[in-house]
Amino acid sequence: MSLHLVIGINNQSNYSKVVDRIIQEFDLQSKHLYLYDKKHLDRFMDEEAIHDDTTFLQRYGQSLQSMSSGQQKIRFINYLLDQKPHSLILDNPLSHLDPENQKELIHLLEIRQNEVNMIFILNRSDWIPEYCSAFYNAFDTQFKSVSSRENFQKLYEIEEQSFNLTPILEHHTDTVEEVLVYMKNITICYGDKKVLNDVHWTIKSGEFWELRGPNGSGKTTLLTMITGENPKAYGQDIHLFGFKKGSGESVWDIKKHIGYFTPSMTGFFKGYFTVKEMIIGGIKDSVGLYIKPSKLEEQLVSYWIDILGMRDKKDTYFVDLSIGEQCLVMTARAMVKNPKLLILDEPTAGLDQQSNELFMKLVNTIAKQHHTAIIYVSHKREVKLTADFVMELIPKSDGSTYQLL
Repeated sequence: MSLHLVIGINNQSNYSKVVDRIIQEFDLQSKHLYLYDKKHLDRFMDEEAIHDDTTFLQRYGQSLQSMSSGQQKIRFINYLLDQKPHSLILDNPLSHLDPENQKELIHLLEIRQNEVNMIFILNRSDWIPEYCSAFYNAFDTQFKSVSSRENFQKLYEIEEQSFNLTPILEHHTDTVEEVLVYMKNITICYGDKKVLNDVHWTIKSGEFWELRGPNGSGKTTLLTMITGENPKAYGQDIHLFGFKKGSGESVWDIKKHIGYFTPSMTGFFKGYFTVKEMIIGGIKDSVGLYIKPSKLEEQLVSYWIDILGMRDKKDTYFVDLSIGEQCLVMTARAMVKNPKLLILDEPTAGLDQQSNELFMKLVNTIAKQHHTAIIYVSHKREVKLTADFVMELIPKSDGSTYQLL
């Protein structure tokens, strides 16, 4: 009978050390062991392209690299199981998956649970496989046995915390309601593949939107219509911040009105920038300090640091923060220039449960206490998000349509 374990980590955990500890703790050095995580998936796809490997092409009719992100994960894990390992370590297997792909992967793991020992590394307690029999806390890399599923879930309980934006609001003038984004009959094709089909969307100042849709539904394509980064926006009926798209505006005429954050951005900042420097850089969308900030700008940055509760970390290097702390700083960086529109593109991807809930509270507070419009992008329904409006993309064979909720 196979043995299935859960190892709990958080954003302070050193992932590579936790994996090494698992191998030592459960004597897996000499066993036939496989590891699933994003790094190994990317490495396999690189090898597939370099060596023209047709394993997935022959089995599914397409290469692994050409699949949607959800199908890449499911089919790669299935491939690892087919290698008949003694043990398989799975790093947060449900993360970044929409509900349908989550169901498919859960079913795959359930039906193959008797073939291999599965060790789940999880940073949340919202999904714990029913067939797991032992639980461990590795928050500080050292393994501590947790007596029950209920006690494991308690590891992720969060203390109440509130945010107060009053200090920064004193420096912002109220804006009249205005149309920031207007899109009509948006239809986008890449070659023969239609991605979006006749999409309409209007966003006004101060509105809080959730952009929802499964993996591959065209959320990113729709966002790039707004950020000005997609040349296919030309010729479409789009108005952005008073400009008709293609009327001579530059990308920077658009971007100066937008605050933007997606988790992949944190990897761009590998230099030695402090928390304070990172937030100041958001005023001019710069990396580093090339223009001396005004006293008012310095004051706004100071307020944001206080709002985040990071006064004692203002001189800490950004790269030394936890993932959750980096997300909070990047949101303040996006907000410090008082943008008309804040875009948060799947911002909680990779966050542990505590950091996720803290981030949700910050976003909900910005929406409630500030006049900035917000687009929060997700592939699943975020239960604790208090968005006023939902734009949901619905994939179809002739391109995604939409519904407003």
